[in-house]
This record gives sequence, C-alpha cells and structure tokens, in this order.
Amino acid sequence: SKRGFSQLTMSHLERGYIEGRIAVAAEKKSDVLYIRGTSIPHHYHLRALPPELIGAESFGHLKELHLSTHKIDHLPREFGLTKLTILNLESNRLREFPEELLGSMVKLRKLLLGHNHLTEIPDSISLLTALDSLCFPGNEVEEFPAGLGACVTLRHLDATRNRIAKVPAALGGQLKFLETLHVEQNGVAKIEDLGGLTALRVLHMDGSPVKSGLPPSLSSLEELVEFRCSFCFTRAMAKRKGGRMPALDALNALAANRDKASSKAAATRRAAAKAAGLPLPTAAEEAEAPMSFVPLAVLEMRGNNLAEFPEFLGSLGSLVDLNLCQNLLVELPKSLGELKSLKTLRVDRNKLEALPPTLGGCASLVEVHAHSNKIAVIPESIGQLRKLTKLDLSSNKIKHWPPEFGELANLRRLELGENGITSIPGDYILDLRRLQRLGLAQNKVGTLPENFSALAALESLDLADNNLFLKPEVAMDRARMPLLRDLKLEGNPCTEPEEEEDDEDSDSDDDGDDDDGDGYSS
Repeated sequence: SKRGFSQLTMSHLERGYIEGRIAVAAEKKSDVLYIRGTSIPHHYHLRALPPELIGAESFGHLKELHLSTHKIDHLPREFGLTKLTILNLESNRLREFPEELLGSMVKLRKLLLGHNHLTEIPDSISLLTALDSLCFPGNEVEEFPAGLGACVTLRHLDATRNRIAKVPAALGGQLKFLETLHVEQNGVAKIEDLGGLTALRVLHMDGSPVKSGLPPSLSSLEELVEFRCSFCFTRAMAKRKGGRMPALDALNALAANRDKASSKAAATRRAAAKAAGLPLPTAAEEAEAPMSFVPLAVLEMRGNNLAEFPEFLGSLGSLVDLNLCQNLLVELPKSLGELKSLKTLRVDRNKLEALPPTLGGCASLVEVHAHSNKIAVIPESIGQLRKLTKLDLSSNKIKHWPPEFGELANLRRLELGENGITSIPGDYILDLRRLQRLGLAQNKVGTLPENFSALAALESLDLADNNLFLKPEVAMDRARMPLLRDLKLEGNPCTEPEEEEDDEDSDSDDDGDDDDGDGYSS
C-alpha cells in the first residue's frame, strides 16, 4: 500500500541517517559521536549498538559516545572503544550492564545510565579508577556496588529514584573527593556514616524515612552548601523530647560548627597579619570581626511534620534559601532575623499565626512565600525588607491592609487573595510604583482608592469575588496604567447583569387603577 511504502522508505532513510553519521565520524576520526534518538528524523530508535561501533578499527580514537533516548535493551560483552571517557546511554531499555564491558573502558570519566531498567551496577565499576561522575537515576537498583569505593576520584554520584535502602559506611569512608550525593526518592531507611565525605557540598535525601532522624555524621560535613531532606520524618520522630528535637540534633551540631569556623577565620587573620609584618589583631578587634558561619546556603525540609524549628536556625548565617513549607509550624524562631544573607523564605502550607517580629532583620530577602497559613498579624519590621520583590500571603486571615506594605518600594508581585481585607488605603500604595501583579481575589474589598492609578507598572490585577459595586474604571485612570492587560472582576456586584423591569406588568397595573375609579393612584 501507499502508506506501507512510505513507512518503509522513511525507515531506510532513518537508518541511512545513522549510518551516515557513523561514517562521517569514522572518516574524520571525530573524538565525539552524538546519535540521540530525539535528534533523528521521525525518531527512528536504535535497539542495539551499531556493529560499526563495536570494533576498534574505525573508532579506536573515540572519546565520547552519546546514544541517549533510543530503545537499546542490551550491550555487547566488550568493545574496542578503549579511549572512551564519556558514555551516555540514558533513556534506553537496558536491564543489565555487562561486568566485562567496564573492563575495556578503564579511562571512563563519566558514565550516564539514567532512566533504564537496571537492577544493579556491576562490581567491576571498581576498575574505573578515573571515574568522575556516575549517574543512574530512574532505575531499579537496590544497593550501591561493593566496588564503588575503589572509584576514589568520584565527585558526582546520582542514584535518585531507585530502590536503595541503605547508604553503607564504606561509601563515606572511601570517597574522599565526593562533592554531590543524590539518594532522594529511594526510601533510604539507614545512612550508616557520612563522616568521611569531607568534600561533600550537595546532599539530597528527600523521601528517605530515616528512622532515627538525621545521621549524626552530618555534623562532620563542614563543606556542605546544599542540604535537601524533605518528607523524611514521621510525626513521632519530629516531636520534642526532653527539651530538644532528636531528629534535628545533627543539624544543630552542624550549626554549632560556627564557633569552629570563627576560630579558623581568626587564625587566618592572624596568619595574614604575621606574614605582612603587621600587629596581631587585639581581642577587641577580633570581637568586632564579622561572624563566620558554616557554608550551608540551601536548606530544604518540606513535609517533615515539624511543629516547631529550634532557635539554632539563626546560627546558619550563610543560608540563602530556606524551605520549610508543608510542615505543622505554628511559629517561626525569633533567630530567623539573624539570617542576614537569606534571599528566599518558603513557609507556605503550615499553621503559622504570625510572622516573627524579627523578620525585618533578614535585610537581603527577595522572596517570601507564606501562603496557606493562619497569619493574621504582619510585623511592622516587614517594612525594612527593601529588597523584597515577591510577597505571597494569600489564603491567610489578614483583615486589614498593613501600612508597612507601602515601604516595600521594590515589590513586583503581591499576593493577598483569600483573606478578609475590606479596603485598600490610598496612602499606603503610593510608593508601590514597581508593582506588576496584585492578587486580591476572594476578599471583601468594596472600593478602590482614588489614587489607585499611581500603580502605573501594574500588568495584572485580580479583584475577582470581592464586594465592588462600582467598576474599577471609576477609580482608575487607565491612561495612566498603560501596561494593565489582565484584569479579573468576575464575582463582584458591579459585574452582575441589571434586572430589567417588566413593562407589561406595569402597564396592566396602571390600566387596572384607571378602571377601578376609586381616585387612588400609586
């Protein structure tokens, strides 16, 4: 049939495309060969390695081989690509990686095996002594290979979304240069020891039901910059016991390394002064020196059933991004205000009744996400957040527009939907000249202030489901708001259709009055 001929023709063309790419690479002795499934016309997918690649005759020079997004379901036991440094087989259908194959690729530095159906990584991985990155997310691997500790140069290890239940102590004891470790979405119930990972900078362990809280060895990771540990604690684990929260003891100990960091910084200052022939800093000068902190910049602990967070939070002074959303927090620690470098605060979907009065101390804040709480009180200090560009307080219990909002001159986005706000004081919006989005849906706003047009940068305004009887155009000079394109007004009295009088009934009533002749007219 015509359709069958077309499919056959395209199949030949696609095979020709692949063969052509291989032939060109062989002829030019290219170091890199890309044959990604998504880049091939009509997505013709390989089901095995092309035979031309297996021998060393034409491709002994090849250093990078990228065969991602195909349907390759098996590999040869060996091939002659002995100079290969990068092998990318992501998004295929592999169920096994032959032990023997790794022995012929001892120069490999990056092995990418993500999104296949592998159940194990062969122990012969130990032969790859130059390996820098091993990534196998989205497989069915149940344990780390015993030989992994021999990969002493390994810096990046990604085992996301597998079935690994334990991080063995040997891993922490041998991989001294490891910088990133991803074990999230595995169900890791036990982390034996991380203390040896002295170079570790990024640790992701989301979705790990660690039975005894964070591993104590976490406190030894003095270079840790990013720590994500969400959906790990049960309510029982997150409870305070004997004046402390055992589940967070390791994080508390890590924060306590501030003293060690300060001592190290002081020693550095003294050494520099001595080397320059200058007087050593006095005790008074040391006291005035900037406080040193552990380098932790990103802390994410979503969905951990935390009803409170200890005051040691303020000791993590290098934090830039703090995510505590989807917990059970009723209040935030007062020490939050000590986080001078914090730029993003996410505390949405908790049970907060107020933001702490010390919030204004976080002078670097750019975004605050606190929607879906029970917040009724906004601290006066919020007006000190002069760098704030996004503030989300929707779905709370705010009844009055806080006057301090008028001091947030850099605010671009303000979300206050689903509260109980009844009015917008005109005096408190004059300085919001950079505001681009204002969300006020599902409140009780009855009128807009006369100077509402001062919000000249406004692009999106959501006033749906309020109590507006007059259309906003009455209070707004649209000529002064040229950027406003998105205006939502549905659910207000001003958008309801007016009831039409029934003229026929009126006429009949008048006629009836005349016929009665009793001299009464309405």
